[in-house]
Amino acid sequence: MELERIYAPVREDLDTVESVLHECLTATADTSMSEVGRYVLESGGKRVRPALVLLSAKASGGASPASCGEHMVDLACAVELIHMASLLHDDVVDNARLRHHNPTINMKWGDDVSIALGDYLYSVAFELISRCDDSSIVRCMSAATKSMCEGQLLQIWERKNLELSMERYVHIVEKKTAALFAASAQVGASLGSEDEQFRGGLGDYGLSLGVSFQIVDDYLDLIGDEVRMGKEPGQDIAAGEATLPILVLWEFVPEDERQALAALLDSRSGEDALGVIREKLLSSGAARKTQDTAIAYVESAKKSLDVLAESQYKVSLLGLADFVLERGFATSGLT
Repeated sequence: MELERIYAPVREDLDTVESVLHECLTATADTSMSEVGRYVLESGGKRVRPALVLLSAKASGGASPASCGEHMVDLACAVELIHMASLLHDDVVDNARLRHHNPTINMKWGDDVSIALGDYLYSVAFELISRCDDSSIVRCMSAATKSMCEGQLLQIWERKNLELSMERYVHIVEKKTAALFAASAQVGASLGSEDEQFRGGLGDYGLSLGVSFQIVDDYLDLIGDEVRMGKEPGQDIAAGEATLPILVLWEFVPEDERQALAALLDSRSGEDALGVIREKLLSSGAARKTQDTAIAYVESAKKSLDVLAESQYKVSLLGLADFVLERGFATSGLT
C-alpha cells in the first residue's frame, strides 16, 4: 500500500504539519539559518512519526480536530523535529554523505553545523511540546528522547560485536528507533481519548512497528541500492554496526568460515565486500530469517490495534504496518 493512500484520512492535517515545520525551520531573520532549514525541508522524508500522532489521535476517538485538542499539529511537528535532529547527529557519527538523495548537512556545511542544528531542532521540538501544558505528554516525549540517546550510545558500544544476542539487539533498537514510534502513537492516543487502554495498545503498536522498521532498514542497507534508498548502501558495515541481518548471517555461517566473514566485515572495502556479504545473506537463509523476524513484529503491532474500533484511521494504521514490510521485501524475491 502506498503512503499517500495510508495518509489520505489525515492528509489535510499533514499539510498543516508541513506548513508549521516550514515556519519553525525558516522563520528567522538570519539568512544562513533559514537556508539550512529550507534545505532540511527540501530533503523530504516519509513523515511516518507525525502521521502516527494524527492517526492514533483520530483512531482513539478524536475524529474531529476539536476533539483532538488544539495541540495535535504541534505534537506531530515536534516528533518530526526530534526525528530530524537525531538524523543530523547520526549522520555525523556515521560520517554519512547522502540522505534522501541529497548531500547530508555535515557534508554540505560541516559536522559543527549539523550538530548545532540538531541541538536547535530538539529545542524547537520541546518548545512545541510545552505548549500542550500536559505533564504526561512532556514526560512521554522526554523519556522517548532520552531512550533514543541511550540507544545511540549502546549501538556505538556494541560495534563489531558479532556475538551480540537477539535480545540485546532488540533492546537497543527499542531505545534508538522504536521509542519515538511508541511515543508518537501514545501521545496521539492521549489527545484522542482519556482511555488508558488506547494509550497502551497504541504504544505497543508503535514499539513493535518501530522494531520492524529498523530491521527493514538494516536489511535494505545490505541489499538496497542508492537510487531506491536515497543514500549509499553498506553504511552499517562501514560503521561496524551489529545489525540483525549480519547477526543472523553470523549464525548461519559455519564456524570454520566465520573468521573470513569477520575479516570481510572488518575490511570495510566498499562495494566488493558489500557484494559478497549480500550474496551470502541471500543464499544462506539469513535473509529469510530476517524477513520472518520483521513479519513477527508487524503482526504483533497489528494485534495491538485490536483495542480500537473499526475506522478509516485504524485501516491506515494497519496499512502502515504492511508498508513497513513492503518497502524492504516486496522487490527482494522474499515475499
